[in-house]
Amino acid sequence: MIVTKINIHNLDCLKDDDQYKVSRKPKVGSIFLSFLVASAVMSTMISNMGDDNSKPELEPLVAPFMAEVTLDEINDMNIIINDNDCSHTFFEEVVANLTDDGIKVTTTSNGLDINQNDATVITLDQQYSSGPGTIIFAPYDNARVGESDSLALSMQAAFKQNGFEVDEISCAQAGFRENEDGSIDTYFPTDTEDAIDNDHDSSFVTISFGTQNQNAEWVAKSIENGLARQNYYLNNDDNNTDLIYRANSNDNINDVANYFGTDSSSLKEFNNLNDSELNDSEAIVNPVVENMNAFNSHGSFQIDNHKTKAY
Repeated sequence: MIVTKINIHNLDCLKDDDQYKVSRKPKVGSIFLSFLVASAVMSTMISNMGDDNSKPELEPLVAPFMAEVTLDEINDMNIIINDNDCSHTFFEEVVANLTDDGIKVTTTSNGLDINQNDATVITLDQQYSSGPGTIIFAPYDNARVGESDSLALSMQAAFKQNGFEVDEISCAQAGFRENEDGSIDTYFPTDTEDAIDNDHDSSFVTISFGTQNQNAEWVAKSIENGLARQNYYLNNDDNNTDLIYRANSNDNINDVANYFGTDSSSLKEFNNLNDSELNDSEAIVNPVVENMNAFNSHGSFQIDNHKTKAY
């Protein structure tokens, strides 16, 4: 039995279906690359021969980060794909593409039966935004630390790598909701987060596409990319560090920096903050993620799969 690889890497994902392109690498690519590198090194060495005072000045060759996970590792993540007011056709096509690639998923809608232990809940949404961008929703509740934060960052890196127009991570819906005491919230958790109580050890993320038509195949490939990143993070990068903080207008930038164990200058630079004032429900990302391979948008994450195609 031959095991081939799904290499979810360098995909151009634009607005119209005919603009989604596959960048396929020939099987001889690595051999050809090695030949080019060897030729470049030899050429530089020859050009410096005969000059006693000169030494070859070679640029260090930095290989792109590559990671591989097995299909069994992905399927052990207890993946639930939740339909949150999506187009029925779009949702079914995404699930069909995941299944065709060997990903085992349970499907549900409107948050039904997602309140489980050790689940990875991915909600596909088309109601929280109406623009062309894709929004990744991280937890609203800062008490939820760890795996949901990393799942949001993994999906953000994956969709960005595959060419989606991904807005900054959001930590809340925007709208109006009346509380039991009569007060009004203008930012509040997604329906997915509301459906999962804090006692359940589940990772969850909501990915909102608005109402614009999307290519279901490349949405599925991006989800696979994100799952591979999440799996890598849990096995290699996870050190129980909080990765995303939902700020409010009363927060001080120095307090948030201390919360992450960094300094305000680094926090502002990494999050592109122009001043020290924070907005309600603004997502602030821990600068430590810059050094975590799972969130490297230039890395290649592969899933072993019994398929004949390599993406």
